[in-house]
Amino acid sequence: MAGRTLYDKIWESHTVCILPTGQTQLFIGLHLIHEITTAPAFDMLREKGMDIAFAERTFATVDHIVPTDVRTRPFLDGEAEELTQALEKNVKQFGVEFFGLESANQGIVHVIGPQLGLTQPGMTLSCGDSHTSTHGAFGALAGATVFIGLPVARLRGLPRALQGFLNAFATGILVFLLWDILSHAGGPVEAAPIGRAERQQGGGVGMRGATGDSGCGWTISSSPLSEHQAQVKPPRVSMK
Repeated sequence: MAGRTLYDKIWESHTVCILPTGQTQLFIGLHLIHEITTAPAFDMLREKGMDIAFAERTFATVDHIVPTDVRTRPFLDGEAEELTQALEKNVKQFGVEFFGLESANQGIVHVIGPQLGLTQPGMTLSCGDSHTSTHGAFGALAGATVFIGLPVARLRGLPRALQGFLNAFATGILVFLLWDILSHAGGPVEAAPIGRAERQQGGGVGMRGATGDSGCGWTISSSPLSEHQAQVKPPRVSMK
């Protein structure tokens, strides 16, 4: 029997089922969100009458638009204040743990995961941020939503080959960004406006629908988590 890679072990241990299309439906163990890519996704949840599946596995922070000098609210940048208020409202409504400016745990979304011990070896992780794949350094299978800009629940059917390509592509992006930063490190610093394209992508919010079937034999419901669902633990991966 041929040996399996860590990627194979994590993938197989998080497989919910194989869809009729041959695609794999994966369980997402950790979902990190921030203020830039989530507003449209939360709006979609409201429109469809959905809530967040396994909200206890979702953690939010504000980071992309936090001022580096004057952090007094309201922010001098009106758009930054608007995005922050929207995230504050959304996490409160949907019951997501939030690390706001007043929290000692607030920080860069792809840094606080490992820093707070949320990111663990052998888990699946998703976040609408271009640096999500860096969690792979901790033995996690991470990424996906930034490439497509859709909620986690819409990404569970990605073929394994495509998932691998996206993670490899993310690594290439990071290498390019590092080279670009270093090559321009001596140049003048210019103000960069917040891009609207990234916000309009949506960004991952896992969801449990009002009605319908997941495609794997279990019903999607908008009711509160069942006792079984609330007790679900992240799959453990053997490194043997």
